[in-house]
Amino acid sequence: MLASLIVKFQEKGERDVDRYEAWTASLLRLREAFKQGKNIGIEKLRDFLQYISEDQRSGTLQDLTAEHLKLTWQEKQGKLLEAYFEEYGEEFEELNSPATVPVDLVEDEFLARYQQAHGDFPSVEEYQQRFPGRNDIIEHLEKRCLDRGRYVKLNIIGRGAMGDIWRVYDCRSKNLIAVKESDSNDNHLGLAEESSITSELDHPSIITLQTLQQEDSTAPPLYGMTLVDGRSLAQEIGKYHTPSEHLSKADRRQLMQQLLQILVEVCESLEYAHSKGILHCDLKPGNILLSEDNKVAIIDWGMAKIITNNTPSPVSHHTVIAGTPEYMPPEQADGFADTRSEVFGLGAILYQILTGSPPHKWDNRVPPPDWAHRVRQSQIEQASETTRSTPAALNAICNKALTQNPEMRYQTAAALAQDIKNYLNGQAVSVWSEAIPAKIWRKLRRR
Repeated sequence: MLASLIVKFQEKGERDVDRYEAWTASLLRLREAFKQGKNIGIEKLRDFLQYISEDQRSGTLQDLTAEHLKLTWQEKQGKLLEAYFEEYGEEFEELNSPATVPVDLVEDEFLARYQQAHGDFPSVEEYQQRFPGRNDIIEHLEKRCLDRGRYVKLNIIGRGAMGDIWRVYDCRSKNLIAVKESDSNDNHLGLAEESSITSELDHPSIITLQTLQQEDSTAPPLYGMTLVDGRSLAQEIGKYHTPSEHLSKADRRQLMQQLLQILVEVCESLEYAHSKGILHCDLKPGNILLSEDNKVAIIDWGMAKIITNNTPSPVSHHTVIAGTPEYMPPEQADGFADTRSEVFGLGAILYQILTGSPPHKWDNRVPPPDWAHRVRQSQIEQASETTRSTPAALNAICNKALTQNPEMRYQTAAALAQDIKNYLNGQAVSVWSEAIPAKIWRKLRRR
């Protein structure tokens, strides 16, 4: 949307576009000015109202103010709203005084001041003094606080099966963390179970919940985890398969190798969890996050289950089937899973790496009412049939991981990882006979 607006403004000029697009354009120009290192003082926000219609100027200025607060506090130049009142109060009633300022704009200032490393991390008590009589503001800000103000919710970074996941500032440790927040008793119990089940997992690539100690013993428990600022594997796979991404053959080959290396690390991390008797039960590219240096973080263990001696166990104590249908093995659609079910999930991720889509596909990506039956009966189209350029060895690895019969799959995540590593190292994969002559193997690997 924003990129298309920029093109439109370049082609037509800002006066000729829709008035709401002009509103958006003013924010774009402000952000671009900061990127270029320009010194944009509070008084210069008027320059960004140049093409805004009269009935849109007040709303646009509020958005510009919110954006200016965020950008200036990022650069250690931030000021309080009172400075904006002084500059614009006579022209705009909303910025006239603490009595008239919108609640949302005060919240924008509050959050802008919680940015590392230049924020000053204010208390709600400060706002009670600055905005006397504005109970609406105080109630709004208190909703951002947890455990009597120790934790401040900054923004939602994800939505799990049992609640929203927030980026949170811990005022005591002065660190950013992630917190899962639930609004129902059932989900509170689910988060407690997730924390309990995964408490034995201690692995750098596995992100699990920890119970946060609260001063208010009557409040529901909080569950925090390490914050991973990065992109998902789903985004990286999309980048590889996006037609508009003009990558050279060498770049595409390198990116594919990176995706496969990431999957190897996921397999090895899951093998560790399995050694502790724990299944994830919801493996998919969206539950795998990547740091800037491609370190793996497997998140959302909300459906995790304990197994004993790898005996297929119920995925849920209830009648609801746990997991994501697009990536689900047949037996999980019947409510049972073991480590071989996780191998299917890993194979489903490999399938999406190779083809750009999950193995089970629905119209508009919405599971139909009979999705469980379809998962049980599904004959998955081979990756090489969907994407002709799929190497034969990877196609064979993928087929074995996605076999309907668990007995015919790789029996462990480690075995799957080993075959992918063999492929990356130019060695024969176990799916094929070790007796294949090296010359023939090299030809097959290039296919």
